Amino acid sequence: MSIAHFEGTSAFAKYNPKIRAGLLLGLGVIFLVVLTLSMALTRQMRHFETAQSDSLQWNLAQMELETSNLRREILEARLSEAANPGRPRLRFEIFLSRINLLQEGEMARLYDDPEAAALLDRIAATSARIDARLADATSPQSLEATAEGLNQLQPLIRELALHGLDQALLDSAAHRHGMKRQTELTMAVGLGLLAAMFVMLLSNDHQRRRVLEKDAVLSQSARRMGSIIGASLDAVVCADHKGCITDFSPAAEEIFGWSREEILGLSLRDTIIPQRFRDAHDRGMARFLSRREGKVVGGGRVELQALRRCGTEFPVEMNLTSTEGPNGPVFICYLRDISDWKESEARLISARDAATAADEAKSRFLSVMSHEMRTPLNGIMGVLDLMRRTDLDAAQYRHIEVALASSEVLLQLVNEALDITRIEAGEERIETAPFALVPLLRQVNAGLSPLATEKGLTLDLTVELEAEGWFEGDEKRIRQVITNLIGNAVKFTRSGGIGVTAIAGETGVTIRVDDTGVGIRHEDLDQIFEEFVAKSQPGGRQSRSDGLGLAISRRLARLMSGDLVAFSAKGEGSRFELTLPLPRVRPAEIPAEASDAPDASDCATAPLSVLVVEDNPINRLVLRGMLERLGHRVTEAEHGEEGLDLLPRGFDLVLMDFEMPVLGGLEATQRIRRLSPPRGEIPVIGLTAHASSEICALGADAGMDRVLSKPLRFTTLAGLLGEHVPEPDLQEADLDDEVLAELVETVGPQSVERALDGLLKEWQDMARRIDSDAPGSDLADLAHRMKGGAAMLGMSGLSRQFAEIETDETLIDVDRLDRLLRGADAHARALLRQQPQPA
Repeated sequence: MSIAHFEGTSAFAKYNPKIRAGLLLGLGVIFLVVLTLSMALTRQMRHFETAQSDSLQWNLAQMELETSNLRREILEARLSEAANPGRPRLRFEIFLSRINLLQEGEMARLYDDPEAAALLDRIAATSARIDARLADATSPQSLEATAEGLNQLQPLIRELALHGLDQALLDSAAHRHGMKRQTELTMAVGLGLLAAMFVMLLSNDHQRRRVLEKDAVLSQSARRMGSIIGASLDAVVCADHKGCITDFSPAAEEIFGWSREEILGLSLRDTIIPQRFRDAHDRGMARFLSRREGKVVGGGRVELQALRRCGTEFPVEMNLTSTEGPNGPVFICYLRDISDWKESEARLISARDAATAADEAKSRFLSVMSHEMRTPLNGIMGVLDLMRRTDLDAAQYRHIEVALASSEVLLQLVNEALDITRIEAGEERIETAPFALVPLLRQVNAGLSPLATEKGLTLDLTVELEAEGWFEGDEKRIRQVITNLIGNAVKFTRSGGIGVTAIAGETGVTIRVDDTGVGIRHEDLDQIFEEFVAKSQPGGRQSRSDGLGLAISRRLARLMSGDLVAFSAKGEGSRFELTLPLPRVRPAEIPAEASDAPDASDCATAPLSVLVVEDNPINRLVLRGMLERLGHRVTEAEHGEEGLDLLPRGFDLVLMDFEMPVLGGLEATQRIRRLSPPRGEIPVIGLTAHASSEICALGADAGMDRVLSKPLRFTTLAGLLGEHVPEPDLQEADLDDEVLAELVETVGPQSVERALDGLLKEWQDMARRIDSDAPGSDLADLAHRMKGGAAMLGMSGLSRQFAEIETDETLIDVDRLDRLLRGADAHARALLRQQPQPA
């Protein structure tokens, strides 16, 4: 039996019991109606039978006959003296018995009315008198009286007979009328039954035709289903409740290697189920037959192993359903060979793993590149920062500035390579905080001015917003985009200049960077914002785009809900326009430390004892040079374990690298925080070449107070250390701001700054001599030079103290002089920053 045939038979089987129930109900109703009519007719027939056996007319005739016989006997008795006196008495008794018959049996109901009762009472009274006179039947007077009584009784008897006949006629008419109604009802019911039987015949015929139509439809569906199953690419296997195969589709023959004729009647367990799964199959079948539920039956698609005829296993996707058959549940199994799909999936997984590994390798490479490139950059930029603060001529100072600016550009490229990976992974986040836009623009402009000057270009900044304008935004990302735009303009402009314009509007800020370069073709304007795209001139020189900077700049601008667009034409220069919806910050919301404090200076107000924990010797050298130039005492450690060993000496601050051998910076910081105060509360500043918010968060979780990214700039370090020293008392320094202002006006701010650097360097040399066991005979000369330098810079109080030391070396108080000198230096540099700056 095929699957389609089975389903059609099942549908008909569900329909047939309804017809049988309807037929049984109709037959039951007909039986009840016929039974009721039969009982009614039987009662009518019994009534007629009773009327024949107790005939009223016969009784009435007999009663009159007996009356006549009684009259004859009395007459004979009167005429004949030899007559038998007992005969009249006998006839009278017979007469009375006839009277009694009228009051018994079926005829009694004819006289069950007042008129008949009155007649019977009169007849009874007359009969009683006759009965009393017949007591002496031999007496002529008695016989005469009896005859007279009979004459009175005879009309009464006739009247009673007539009354009975009238009642009999009425009763007979009533029975005939009832019989007629019963006959009519019987005929009506009979006709109704005939009509009902006709309707039932019509209904049965209609149902028969519907069944035939359904059977035709089911047969057609069975043929169509057979065609569908035959053409299906999935195998269809049908089995009974014993697990024997009852149907096997052509696709199943192709997949499993069995022919339909061979496998029909065989067990699923022994044919297509692998040996290792047969026990589980038996348990599942037993559970389903007992509970009518199973894990696989009706559970949707599942993947498992099947067995070919040749004995090889292969993966299949199966969907198993069940339905009720005539002898129990029938299982219909749909199977699909997924061997090719599994192989493709394995190849895709392998390709995915390879791509993931490549992506992870790229991320690791960029991370290593960031760390390895930042390490030498830290050394280069740190040494350049230190050299810039030594005695240099104008050409040397310009070269140092160019080298620092180039290092900044190189650092920017490293950051961009890392940013593009973060942005693609969706890890880049915008952090908003209040910041001043004008100082930011001036700092970026000042940092890139040496590169523009080296190429003979002008770099002009025009600000069309209030100088103290504060906005809410990501200062770091805005600085990065503007630096990239100005750097590109300097890079791709051969002559002329670059103009930077900042305009504040109602909805935000627009920053334009214009250059006089060769320009960009209109059709290439969108392409320059794609990653690793560079436009080249015929001569091979790159014309526009460094490959990543503009792509990252536009993405960052859009992350900040703004945009970056380009306007250009070939040979007419270019304009890049950055628009950012930066909300303004109200004066009350401006951070107090930002509005009042000066920029971080490169001098502190008191010496600190600093522990530098760094495994790279170049980084240690740079940090030592910066810290000593700022007047701090430095102790070095190559890894965290060594730093922990040195910690009991007592330090004011720890600079801790993240990645080191033996013990890393995070673990070392955690161990420091577990120490008891005051050593457990020492400020720890983390240093890392991985500039990301995740790394900063790790440092904060470990207990670091701050995390700085490499390369570490001199001014950043100075500002940070300035937060950890007390404010100096400058009264004894006796500063003269007018002298310093005249000096700036005469020689320029850069020369004054170099003079301040030289004064600090000479003081550091002098302090080292004093701390040594043999200060030397030239200590007075050093004091003399310090006296002259302090006087030139308007520090008259300090100049007088160094004059006293020149004459008497025992008056030296190193700590007091160090605080005074560094406080005076910070004050002088603050005055330098307040001088008008070129736009």
